[in-house]
Amino acid sequence: TPVPNLTNLVNTLSHGDELAPYSKVTAAGEPYTPAGMGDDEIVVNEWLAKDLGVKPGDTVALGYYRVDAGTQLVERTNSFRVHSVVPMRGLHADRSLMPEFPGLTKAESTRDWDAGFDLVHPIRDADEAYWKQWRGTPKAFITLAAGQKIWANRFGDLTAIRWFAGTNQVAAVRDGVAAKIRANLDPADVGLRFTDVRTPALAAAEGGTGKEFGGLMIGFSFFLITSALLLTAMLFSFSLGQRASETGILLAIGWEPRRVRTLLFREGFMVATLGTALGVAGGVLYAKGVLWGLSTLWRDAVNGAGLGFHITAATLATGVGSSLFVAAATLWLVLRQQAKRPTRELLSEGATEPGPVGADSGARWPMRLAVGASIAALGMTAAAGAARSSDPGMFFGAGALLLIAGLLWVRAWLRGAIGPTARTGPTARTGSASGRAARAPAGMTALAFRGLKRRPSRSLGTAALLASAAFLIIAVGANKLDADRDATKRDSGTGGFALWAES
Repeated sequence: TPVPNLTNLVNTLSHGDELAPYSKVTAAGEPYTPAGMGDDEIVVNEWLAKDLGVKPGDTVALGYYRVDAGTQLVERTNSFRVHSVVPMRGLHADRSLMPEFPGLTKAESTRDWDAGFDLVHPIRDADEAYWKQWRGTPKAFITLAAGQKIWANRFGDLTAIRWFAGTNQVAAVRDGVAAKIRANLDPADVGLRFTDVRTPALAAAEGGTGKEFGGLMIGFSFFLITSALLLTAMLFSFSLGQRASETGILLAIGWEPRRVRTLLFREGFMVATLGTALGVAGGVLYAKGVLWGLSTLWRDAVNGAGLGFHITAATLATGVGSSLFVAAATLWLVLRQQAKRPTRELLSEGATEPGPVGADSGARWPMRLAVGASIAALGMTAAAGAARSSDPGMFFGAGALLLIAGLLWVRAWLRGAIGPTARTGPTARTGSASGRAARAPAGMTALAFRGLKRRPSRSLGTAALLASAAFLIIAVGANKLDADRDATKRDSGTGGFALWAES
């Protein structure tokens, strides 16, 4: 049987000089109120009867705010005669009769109440104890007609409808009520329209941060990896340079070059393996730290976007395998370069210059490649500008070609193929007749220039490392867009809205 009820928060329940502030009162019919109870009567529970000192026949004044009084808080008072006193159990001790009052229902203490208006009546220790034990259990009950007369408003005249059924009937009643609600409730009648928002949201995110953003990150990573490889090669080259005499001794006493390279390769690969293991652990901790910072200290940098740490065994295995492969390839290239040096030169490391002093025939092919790379970079840049393309591939492709061309020009310059030249005597390595060698440019001492030329590969690696870092800085700055630029155009970052307001 359905039993409608209306529960409201009242300011006071009083009798004479005794007053209980801010209590819940429920208006309902049977079984909450006895059959035949008048609209001017009230049922109180044992707690309220003891608190106010009332008994059947006494008068209780009920003070409350009118809900439909506009912006003003207008208090009204109605008097009721006590019909009976009910114990604190069963239906009259049901705390779920109180609806979800914002600011009250979830409050752990009466001190945490946020009723939406000032609490002018002091809350006593007894009221706090009642809230702790009984929460929003109504302290009094009146008839439904009396409650709707004083509390009904434009928002409605009921807070709940309850169905009382036997244990075996609960499911049937619940299903029947649900079926009736679904059959008679059309969301469109109340202005509700359901739309699949996830699919277009994912499509929008894919368009803004999908392929282009992925390509941008790959481009940045490429130059970072290149810089790391150059640094690895330089460090390993330094290590081999310090052990050049040891390598020369091994070759001089009869070790085969392959055996020496294998020995050095194994040593270097063991160090690389240890470094990879430490790098994986450190990388995971570093990534977690950066994401924590972006979610807390630097949250404004990501505009409140939710960032989460995600890692799988496959990504770890790929990272470890790639790192070891790259390290092995770098070690092999450096050892291959060292294998070209004669044993006599390794034994007398420092006595002769390992790099050529004059121009050599090997400087011409870098110059030809430099010319080709420069033309390709300019062509790609011109094509991207003509098409107004924002493809990261075009940007990083042109940048990579320009970087390669610049490094090839530097290599040709170090080899003496371009730049100011001067007559030289016999070279230190070959003792050949005098030729033409590169001369130090203006502003650079001859000693500094000879230091650059002494190990051209190492000098070129240093230049490549610094150039890659400079390119990354320029790339980040070039891809930082001004949100206020062309703000009124629909194809700008603002979508054509020049002003942004937030309430």
